[in-house]
Amino acid sequence: MVRFEPQGVLGCAIPLAIVLGLVAFGLTFLSDDLTITGQLLIAVGAAVVTFLVSGYLVIQDRWEHRVAMRRVRERLAAKSDQDDRAFCDEVLPVEAQFATAVRRQIAKFFDVPPEKIHASDTLEEYYIDVFQTDLPSGVIGSVIPELSEEQQERLLLNMPNASEMTVAEFVMLANVFVVELRDEISGNQS
Repeated sequence: MVRFEPQGVLGCAIPLAIVLGLVAFGLTFLSDDLTITGQLLIAVGAAVVTFLVSGYLVIQDRWEHRVAMRRVRERLAAKSDQDDRAFCDEVLPVEAQFATAVRRQIAKFFDVPPEKIHASDTLEEYYIDVFQTDLPSGVIGSVIPELSEEQQERLLLNMPNASEMTVAEFVMLANVFVVELRDEISGNQS
């Protein structure tokens, strides 16, 4: 579940406001007509505007996530169930254990029963453009915990246009990456 976290808003807005306030204060020295009070007012004004704008953008992004999450949950709740066997049949030759693990993590991300996740669903239906890397990296990171952040990034960079992929294609791509990773690890240990 996506939660509004005020520390996230303050965490990015305050440092940005301070930096731009200092830059604005430094730039006021280019003018010979300003008093120290005028310089400080310009710096504080720049910092306040920066804080408000960046805070607004973070809040807007969080709201967009919340709305998208609700829409996906509602759509998934209205769908018929697909059992694990039918799901796994659509993602052959991927091992059933891996396929169902990915499916369960997608379901966990959206807080719905795994049976609501169909192999033929497109990631576009899951608002992948809103969740960007949160969904793929969260799912892959949970299913394959031994992945480093660098390896997760490499997987995400090698992923074709995710919005056009189905869940089955996502599972197969993740499986290919896991096989390559295991080969790479076993090659390094030889």
